Parts: sequence; C-alpha cells; structure tokens
Amino acid sequence: SSSSSSSASSPSPVRTETKDENDPPVAQTAFEMYAPGRKLVKQGGLIVMKINKKDGSQEAEQNGTSAEDEANKGKAKPKGCRRHVFLFNDVCVLAQVVSAHSSRLDEVFYLKSCEVESKQVSFSTMIQIFQVETDDKIYLFQEKLEEGTERNWFQTFEDLVTTCNDRVFGAPLTELLEREKSTVPSIVQTIVQILGKSIATPGLFRTPSNPKLLSNMRQNFSLKNMRSCTPHLLSELMTQFLDELPTPLIEFS
Repeated sequence: SSSSSSSASSPSPVRTETKDENDPPVAQTAFEMYAPGRKLVKQGGLIVMKINKKDGSQEAEQNGTSAEDEANKGKAKPKGCRRHVFLFNDVCVLAQVVSAHSSRLDEVFYLKSCEVESKQVSFSTMIQIFQVETDDKIYLFQEKLEEGTERNWFQTFEDLVTTCNDRVFGAPLTELLEREKSTVPSIVQTIVQILGKSIATPGLFRTPSNPKLLSNMRQNFSLKNMRSCTPHLLSELMTQFLDELPTPLIEFS
C-alpha cells in the first residue's frame, strides 16, 4: 500500500471497466489515457488525502482502518481515502476501485508546475508521507516503503515532475533520454505519431508557422498541448528541437 499525485483538471467521475487488474482504466472523457507519447510509469493502491487550497477543505476520511492505521495510532498521517493511482510520464490519474475489474475515475492532474516534498518518514513502520502541490490542491500520499523496491512513489513522482518542468529545447540528447528513461525523446515520439495522420499536408516542414503561436507553444510546452497544434506548427517545433541540440545528430566529421 502507498500514495501519489499531481496537477490540472478533474473530469466528472466515470465508471470504467478494465480487462485486467494491471490495466489502467479506460475512461470515456476529455482526458485521453493513451495519448501519443504518454507512458504508464507506475501504478498501485495508495492512501490519498486531498486539500483544497482555496478554503482548506479536506476529503472525508475513508471508513475502516488499515494495517498502517493500526501501526500508526497517535502519529500524524493523512486520513484520506484509498485510491488506485496510475502515474504516467506527464499526468497522474486517481481512481476509486469499485470491484476487482471495475474502477471509477476520480481525478486527473498534470505534473507540469507541480511541487513535490517529503513530509514524514517513519523507519519503525516503514511508512512515508509526501506532498504534491498543484495550482489549486495539495495531495498528501502515504506509501509503505518496501525493501528491494528500485524506486518508491516519492522518488518516482519527484523524477517525473522534474522532467516535466525541465527544459526540452536545447537540452543535451543524452540528458533528455536519461531523464525520460527512453531511447527516443517524448517530443519526437509525439510529433511523429501526430504527423503520421497529416503527412500529406502541403508545405509540411517548408511553410513557416505563426511566430507568436510558436513562441507561446514553446513557453507552455507540454505533450498535452501539442495535440491542439497544426501540422505546420508541429513540424517547426521538430525542426527547432533538432536545430537546438547542443551536439548535432550527425557529426560534421
């Protein structure tokens, strides 16, 4: 058992069926679970408490007590609800487990502009509490630390939030691939997948796009925003990304 989260819009709860307990819920909402470039990094059941930053209101405590509850009587910890957390490379999805093969989408928030902070670690009970702060909410996550686990939830959140808020244009390719734990940068994968549907667009990679739109896209860069770009804007983003690599893909020598 553990906990995790991050920032953005919250779609209405939707009942979703999953083919297997290891599959993320496929929700019929504006949120696209399988958007180009989106990868599932970690998933699991965690205790999550949500705090509204505007009025300080908190989510009601879940009925019943867990093993962690009994072990931590008298200790400060989030009194939240158990959620199944799906952590992608750019977004966090919280879902209520309805049954073994059914879950209800609770909230979605994007990792860009989030802040992650460890709040408390108990080595006697091996429980860690950490906080993810978005523009409008604070999420407290409780996770059970387990020996032999390569990356716990806090470390995974921290890595992904750092990547989402880090520079993409002008970053060394080796650094970008190391941050994303990938062999192809997410920006390249996303552009190629989207342009695959518009490859016959006249003037692709030749016709310049609106400089203002291009500048705005770069300042507010995210894989999510790229889906609303025109083919010409995407092709120019790809060109600029390649042009600004500190080391060319093909060496002059």
